Amino acid sequence: MLSKYWAFHILGNRFAQFLDTYRVNRNLDRATLINVAHTSLATKLQPRLAKQLAADVVDAVLAIRPRPPPKGATGTETIRDPIDLHMVEIMKMQHRTELDTQLVRGLVLDHGARHPDMPKRMENAFILILNVSLEYEKTCVPNNAFIVVHQLTTS
Repeated sequence: MLSKYWAFHILGNRFAQFLDTYRVNRNLDRATLINVAHTSLATKLQPRLAKQLAADVVDAVLAIRPRPPPKGATGTETIRDPIDLHMVEIMKMQHRTELDTQLVRGLVLDHGARHPDMPKRMENAFILILNVSLEYEKTCVPNNAFIVVHQLTTS
C-alpha cells in the first residue's frame, strides 16, 4: 500500500500533466496585461476608475521591469531580476478626486516653492535629492562638559 506522501506526489504529477494540456499560451503584451489588471481592479473600484487605473498600473510596472536577457543567453543569464515594486510610489493628493489620478513618468516634487521670488518653471535644472536634514538641530542629550579642578593644599 502507498503512503499518503507518495499518493499526493503521484496525484500532483498527474494534475501538473493535466494542466499542461489544458493551459492556453498567450502573448503577454500590454493589451492583455491591461485586461488582467482591469479584471482585478473592477472587483474593488468604480468601473471608470478601474479602466483608467488598469492602464496606469500596467504602464508603471512595465516602466520599472528589468531588461530582457541578451540574445543567445543560456543558463542563469536568462533569468530576469524580480520587479521591485518599491520603485512605484502612490502619492495621495488631498485636494484632488480619484478620477484625477494619473501616472507620472519621472520625479514628482510636491513641496512647491520655498520663497516667493523663486521661479515657477525652470529648464535644464540640476536636482539634488538628499535624504538628510539641512537644518541645524539640537541634540536631545545635553552635551555640556564641566571641568572641575581641585587644588590640593599642603600645610
